[in-house]
Amino acid sequence: MFHLHPDSYETHDIDEKDVTADFIDAITSDDRESTFVGATFDSLELDHRVLDCAHNFPIELHYVTVLNTLDLSDAIVSLPIQAPGIRVEGELNLDDTIFERDVSFFCAEFPGVVSAIDGRFEEARFRGADFRAD
Repeated sequence: MFHLHPDSYETHDIDEKDVTADFIDAITSDDRESTFVGATFDSLELDHRVLDCAHNFPIELHYVTVLNTLDLSDAIVSLPIQAPGIRVEGELNLDDTIFERDVSFFCAEFPGVVSAIDGRFEEARFRGADFRAD
């Protein structure tokens, strides 16, 4: 499901809520078989959630594209995030997000709005990230 383009969701009887629910299940499962490398999401609405698991495997979002919103506002993220080359075309909302582990957005692209008001980071790396609007 994670490697289907959002335009084909309807053909496969999938909606955005299914994708978000399966994404959360995949990252919080003790059996980490899912990969998101190169996936395209319409939006990921992860706000007001606790993203945690007994394992410490990173959430790997290598070269992922989010066409609209990546919302982690008011979330607690207890797993590391590795997102080199991610592109969030719409809004990246990190307002009041608590990142308890390392976050890496190496060479990421954020042509839309980025907000991290009162966001707290254990360690964040944005080396080579592009925050300019296209």
